[in-house]
Amino acid sequence: MLAGAYTLDLYCDNPDCPDDRGNPWQYFAELGTTARREARDAGWIITPDKQICPKCSGKKKKRHKLSKGSMASDKMIAELIADGAEAVSVTEIWRRSKMKLP
Repeated sequence: MLAGAYTLDLYCDNPDCPDDRGNPWQYFAELGTTARREARDAGWIITPDKQICPKCSGKKKKRHKLSKGSMASDKMIAELIADGAEAVSVTEIWRRSKMKLP
């Protein structure tokens, strides 16, 4: 099976940024557009010329309502972890939701 992923590493371009961490903020997704949307939803300002972190931008994190499908996925993940799973793949969640497995 082939799987792809996109990692978005962001550093704040504000020289007076209060966040002095040496490592980047990271967002992971299957597509770059999804990773950028998640970063923007977290409060990042992303343009071709600069990236400004949520602390410097003053933007607040957007809250999203969960759909029935995402709530079911969260329940499945909780059940798999309770059964001793150390990691759960998106493919496994998709298979279980399509097959209606307990």
